[in-house]
Amino acid sequence: MSTLGQAEARRLGEVSTANPTLTLLAAYSRDWVLPLFAEHLEPVEGTVSAEWFHERVAEALQDAREDKEWQGDRSPSSRCAWWVKQRWLDTEMSDTGVRYRLSPHSLRALRFVREIAEGESTVSGARLGSIAHAVRRLADMTSPDRFAQVQRIEEEIAELQRRKQEVLEGRSGTATAAQVSEQLREVLAMTRSLPADFRQLRTMVEERHKVIAREALAETPKADMVESYLHENDLLASTPEGVAYRRFARMLSSSEESATIQRDLD
Repeated sequence: MSTLGQAEARRLGEVSTANPTLTLLAAYSRDWVLPLFAEHLEPVEGTVSAEWFHERVAEALQDAREDKEWQGDRSPSSRCAWWVKQRWLDTEMSDTGVRYRLSPHSLRALRFVREIAEGESTVSGARLGSIAHAVRRLADMTSPDRFAQVQRIEEEIAELQRRKQEVLEGRSGTATAAQVSEQLREVLAMTRSLPADFRQLRTMVEERHKVIAREALAETPKADMVESYLHENDLLASTPEGVAYRRFARMLSSSEESATIQRDLD
């Protein structure tokens, strides 16, 4: 095995014991903590009050002691503090006190378990169609031959004309319920990671803002502070989450593309 391969293998071992998503999946309490997160935090758009969530944790603990013979003796507040430390929960301060929301790591853990529970196969006609479309776009983006690109566009136009004629003549047929369900599952699968990705970006931005605030209180020279902020902002924008967010924002800000998506959704 090459040195690069050995380093990658060791890195996988380190990630398996340090990544919050994997530590949550491996936790002894996962059989009642994951359902707790899924029921009370995952559907929430923003945050929930600490007092309200402590009550939900107390109820879940009681059920765990009765149904699973759970022996833990930590209070709900101390458990939440531990989950924050483990980066399974994020906190936010408000006028009324501490509020909780799921971390991007917990969102990824729930998504992973849900995909396993649903038992969906990733091999489908819709998935293969998505792959074929992505490969075609990649081929167009990398082809240096303009005439070949034009030929591909002409072929697509001819295919669209053929489909148009079939629709006009009533020969196109109607999609079956199974085909529609398969395509819907593919759309949901492609968008399933977005909440965790955007939550990760939000967390990174918030952490950076806290650093800037501390530097401001420490009377860091303003020029240095601004330069550092702009540099960090560029780094955030270059992350996979940042790239996805910028593409998503551009798509929504484009009146034509946004209108097309809204029309399709309707």
